[in-house]
This record gives sequence, structure tokens and C-alpha cells, in this order.
Amino acid sequence: MNAGTRLEKSRIAKPVAVAVEGLDYLYTLLSQIKEDRDFQDVQLWDFQGSGSGNLGRWLELFTTLDGYREKIRAIGVIRDAEADAKSAFRSTAQALTDVGLAAPARPIEITTSRPATGILVMPDNRSSGCLEHAMIDARQPDLPLDCAEQYLDCIGADDKNENWKAKFKVHALIAASKHPAWTLSESVAGGMWDFRHRSLQVMTEFMRRLAHAVRR
Repeated sequence: MNAGTRLEKSRIAKPVAVAVEGLDYLYTLLSQIKEDRDFQDVQLWDFQGSGSGNLGRWLELFTTLDGYREKIRAIGVIRDAEADAKSAFRSTAQALTDVGLAAPARPIEITTSRPATGILVMPDNRSSGCLEHAMIDARQPDLPLDCAEQYLDCIGADDKNENWKAKFKVHALIAASKHPAWTLSESVAGGMWDFRHRSLQVMTEFMRRLAHAVRR
């Protein structure tokens, strides 16, 4: 099944589309918004797993879906900074403008265009990194980060980049918990990470601002 066919099988059901980078983001955020009325207008989309391969192609396909022009009033993107947060923001802004959408001037800003748009690069306020860096910052205090770091030293990961190391630490912390077989999404639902911490709360705040933008 090609990318276009896979995305066409999806239905635009809500006016706020938040495109996220992968299933870890998707299920992490679903667990935080599904019971909150503030997010009743928000629909999450995995631009990485749609078969499109990248955000630019996903946007091209998404903007041709039935109901796009009639229903969509805001589009947000949440993605990893990877090696360079500024570059990640610029490429995301370019992907929006390439399909005729307005692009915000800076991260977290919500445009006043129709549809409104916004970009959040994770972790917020860092020059590089990924979702797992934010999760480590928001770990519950009883999680043994020092043990995860010692394990990382033990296996010898000098040739690995910082994003790989952050992902390793998160999964090591899960393995050290009372539920070592949990997936990342299950660990989120199980409360291993504090979503009141700024590093993770920024994502729900961003989506809340997008949702409010459609009610102006």
C-alpha cells in the first residue's frame, strides 16, 4: 500500500490537526489528552508512520484529503530537534510554506492565519535532542537514573550519539521499574514521567494553544 493510499484511509474528524514524529509521540500524547475536554477538537496524526516518510510529503497528502478545506482550522507539528533544533524548525517551517500554509516565526508561536499553524521542537529550549531527553528531565524521583547511566557506561556507547543514549536511558529506567516489560506508551500511562514538569507539559500547553486558536 503506497503512502497516498494509506493516508487516504484516514479521516479528518476534528478541526485541529497535530502531526507528531512517530508512534512514541502519538501514544504518549494520546494518554494525556483523551480525557481532557480542552483537547476535544484535537486529532493526532503520525506523519512518520503514515507511509509518507517525512513531514513534507505528509503535508502534501494531508492537504488533499476530503474535508481538509472545510474542517481544518489549525495545524501543529511536534518533532525532535535531533542534532540541530534551529535546523529542525527551519525545515518544518519550509514544509508548511511549501504547501501554501503560513509558518510561525519561532517555535511555540501560533500564527493568526487560517488555518493557524504552530511548531514545537522537542526538547524545548535545547539546541539538540529528542523526546526522551524531556522524559528523563521529568522522571519520577524514585527512578534510578544513576544506575541507567552506569549501565550505559558498562556497555560502552562512546560511538553513539546523545539521542541514542537518551533513548537507552529511558528504556533502562523502564526495565528497572516494577513493570520491566512495559512499552514507552505503557510507562507514560503508568505514571513514570511527570507531565506537570515543564519539559513535558510544554507539549500539552502547545496543543491547548492550538485548540484555543480555533475558538477565536
